[in-house]
Amino acid sequence: MSQPNNVVAITGQPFGRLPGRDLTRLPPLPKPSSTTMTKFIRRSAFALCLLAGGLRGWGQTPGVDTERFLTVGGIARSYWLHVPAPRPTNAALVLVFHGGGGQAQGMRAITAMNRVADQHGFVVAYPQGLGRVWNDGGSDLGQTPPRDDVAFVRQLVVAIAPQASIDTNRVFACGFSNGGALTARLALEASDLIAAGAMVGSGLYLKQQQAHPNPPPLPVLFIEGTDDPCHPYNGGEAIGPRIGGIYKGEPHGLCLASDAVISFWRKVNGCADEPAVTGLPHKTSDRTSTTCQRWMGKNGNDVELYIVHGGGHCWPGGLQYFPVSVIGKTTYDFAASEVIWRFFENHPRHQPAP
Repeated sequence: MSQPNNVVAITGQPFGRLPGRDLTRLPPLPKPSSTTMTKFIRRSAFALCLLAGGLRGWGQTPGVDTERFLTVGGIARSYWLHVPAPRPTNAALVLVFHGGGGQAQGMRAITAMNRVADQHGFVVAYPQGLGRVWNDGGSDLGQTPPRDDVAFVRQLVVAIAPQASIDTNRVFACGFSNGGALTARLALEASDLIAAGAMVGSGLYLKQQQAHPNPPPLPVLFIEGTDDPCHPYNGGEAIGPRIGGIYKGEPHGLCLASDAVISFWRKVNGCADEPAVTGLPHKTSDRTSTTCQRWMGKNGNDVELYIVHGGGHCWPGGLQYFPVSVIGKTTYDFAASEVIWRFFENHPRHQPAP
């Protein structure tokens, strides 16, 4: 795959510690009446997320992380790339999209996908959304400044493939929340690019379904919590988290109920009527439980759904990035990153990519 003239890839500093920032030291506490309190809380929460992720082992992996840059449609874009050691050849590429308000660095902390990549020998890219959001084609996010995030992802893959020796028949996408909605958009609009998609804390917006009622078949995996306060399991208005006066729970668009999302993709993929159902064993006493449902589709285009009973707007097995009172519980009965890779590993593209 040739690199377009308007795409510039630059290798940056290997990741370990952010330049000029000591994550073990939080900013000084301002006076309670100060208008800087909001900024302090945001910075502190983000620093804690990165630090906690490092303590979980995601930062000190054998592979190398570098920040890279693209110019797409005249707009500067960036991403972090993780390449395992020893450097693989003809490797799979997994794109991991952060949620609304998040960052690529934080997504690595929450998911620990680097650790999974090092164990299984695939390359990971963590793209950064403009203004920390994605234009997912379903919600009201990612509209300002105007951007084409599908074009960004396409050119991102073009840039990475020759640099990291990628097998273009094994390019996969996964994401959380707003990043999961972008993954759903890629599944609907870019099945020639990705071989499978996985959505966590996100299913399908009504606008996405209306815009693409008959997409090409594609293997898809969904992981959803029944007590998700942001992306309701039974459908309705998707909202942001509520945290005091900082995050006010703004509405972002109507999303389909989980049953409707699965019915849509079962029809698209020509799946059997009855799923294979498995209850996952309990590993903790957090009062969550998980059921896995699998529908076999034509030509390997399967549909899977992990239902986290009592689970919130979270990445299972990952970092509890906000309090339970805000986003609900993170289950530790399974690791979403491991489940996602296992699904991807079993669903390469059957036909060569164009």
